[in-house]
Amino acid sequence: VDSYSSTQASKLLESLSLGNLFNYTKPKELIEYLLGRIKTGNSTILDFFSGSATTAHAVMQLNAEDGGNRKYICVQIPEPTPDNSEAQKAGYNTIPEIAKERIRRAGKKILEEQKAKNDGLFADEAPKLDIGFKVFKLDRSNVKEWDVELDGLNEQQAALQLQAEFNKTLDILKDGRTELDILYEVMLKLGLLLTTHVKEVDIEGKKAFVVGDGVMVASFAKGLTYTQISKMLDLKAEFVQAGEFKVVFADESFASDNDKTNAMQLFKQRGITNYEII
Repeated sequence: VDSYSSTQASKLLESLSLGNLFNYTKPKELIEYLLGRIKTGNSTILDFFSGSATTAHAVMQLNAEDGGNRKYICVQIPEPTPDNSEAQKAGYNTIPEIAKERIRRAGKKILEEQKAKNDGLFADEAPKLDIGFKVFKLDRSNVKEWDVELDGLNEQQAALQLQAEFNKTLDILKDGRTELDILYEVMLKLGLLLTTHVKEVDIEGKKAFVVGDGVMVASFAKGLTYTQISKMLDLKAEFVQAGEFKVVFADESFASDNDKTNAMQLFKQRGITNYEII
């Protein structure tokens, strides 16, 4: 019991130049000890009160030491740091901001330690440690809602209101949201894991996303032509059957009604039945 203390944890944060940001944090060594009690090295570790991301740090350290492939999920409400605290003075306005920076610095430090142990031959002889991570924030849908109230309006007023609302919906994204935001929302709704690999590609100046190395292709770019859509469909992985291939476009993506109609025919010709137009 005496082997693990908050003082020990504070010194570790100091070694990452993040000292004095937390009054109390879990000792990384304690979390490593607990994780070591789990015999499999392929576990997914969930921490619902992640704080400074001690669990993430411990998982990366343990993987580096025994070659495991553990993954972590850290959950933390965006609790503000206290006014005039050392954290705020350092530019961290919420606890998750500190946690993200700790993961970055801890991962970099662990890689440097691995390289030192292998006399500079890390790239060829040491196991490849994955220190990457994704950050997700819980929020409402990224897509604008079609919500028109016409009660009490005369015919002319109603027509003007409908036209105004229609023009708003030509851009489906809410202000401040990105195409990547809507992509992950779509992935969730289609049952794809958020850890699925996502690659951004350029098709004749139009952005497209290749998900799962070709399991799904999505694009929310405007003005897509038949040729551009055809090239996006070519990104399907060979190991994926046409009927299992997922395709997602926005209704505003098509350059014209003819391009949309031709795209539907193209889906049919290629045996693609699993597509969404949002």
